[in-house]
Amino acid sequence: MIEYFLASARHGSFSQAARSLGITPASISRQIHLLELRLGTKLFNRTTRRLSLTEGGTLFFETVSKHMDGLTDAEDQVSQLNKTPGGLLRVTAPASFGRLHIAPWLPRFIELYPDISLDLVFTDRLIDIMEEEIHIAIRITDAQDSNIISRKLARQYSIVCASPEYIRRHGPAKTFDELAGHNCLIFGKTRSALRWRLYKGGKEQGQVEVAGNLSARDGDTIHVATLHGLGVSVQPVWRIGDDLRSGRLVDLFPGCSASSIGAATSIHAFYLHREHLVPKVKALIDFLAETYGSPPYWE
Repeated sequence: MIEYFLASARHGSFSQAARSLGITPASISRQIHLLELRLGTKLFNRTTRRLSLTEGGTLFFETVSKHMDGLTDAEDQVSQLNKTPGGLLRVTAPASFGRLHIAPWLPRFIELYPDISLDLVFTDRLIDIMEEEIHIAIRITDAQDSNIISRKLARQYSIVCASPEYIRRHGPAKTFDELAGHNCLIFGKTRSALRWRLYKGGKEQGQVEVAGNLSARDGDTIHVATLHGLGVSVQPVWRIGDDLRSGRLVDLFPGCSASSIGAATSIHAFYLHREHLVPKVKALIDFLAETYGSPPYWE
């Protein structure tokens, strides 16, 4: 009955709607009449040349159309469940994270899913995933958006670190407050970037105002400068895990985490509601979550 109403409204004619559905105009007219009786209102203005919606018909059309579109999306998603993942998959991620923890695993992913083609956008610019037609956005944030779905891929935290050479020349910071006397490398240009915070067990242990002879809006630049002994910096463990294990960098406050411009504790995959259960989207998110592990391999 609803299908007949929508077809009639879109075609503006019982006869054209009937042809599109493969039934007789009389059948459609009868079903519309029954629908109007059930709703207790007239849905169409009828003339010899054309149908037009009444005010009640227009309201009913708009409401029903939205629900039918949602139902169609749901049917499409469910029908995708048993299909082999394939097609173009557009993914964005922070530049450094993408290079370190997505790109190296892509050969394995493509081997598992040869029908998927990837279009990668590794950038530190915050992308509008709807406007730029992104299927998955990997972001290092705890923020949530009611308009999109998120899934946690891994935990994340940052630490205060320095190279052995810097520590040899300047000595370690024995307390967090002593960082005020060290050359601290600043990520970002905001005032909050100069105030570092120390955490233990999720609770803040202290704050210190820092200063130094280098600031940059690129985390890789701060990382390289720290490796070469220029100063102390706050670095995410996903970026410096190998440096810590090899001894190229030293954690100045073991057992503690730190922040300079926020304290995100998670890495998430974000995607639009319409992508929910789409095989290619689910395939990559499941693959990354399994690859990273818990705790993530870079720790």
